[in-house]
Amino acid sequence: MKTDKDEIITNGIKINTVKIDNIIKWLIQQEAENVRTKARNDVQMIADIQKRIEEEIKCY
Repeated sequence: MKTDKDEIITNGIKINTVKIDNIIKWLIQQEAENVRTKARNDVQMIADIQKRIEEEIKCY
């Protein structure tokens, strides 16, 4: 259920904190995994992060 606390306004931009929390949790997991495995280089990680942000925005 969405509440007023789920969104904040920063520099005139409305930000959904639930989406941000989801992205941050995912990002921490991916970074931890990549530190262990070294499976992705920086460019690949950036592409993955950008894709996840786009998916999260479209999802809602």
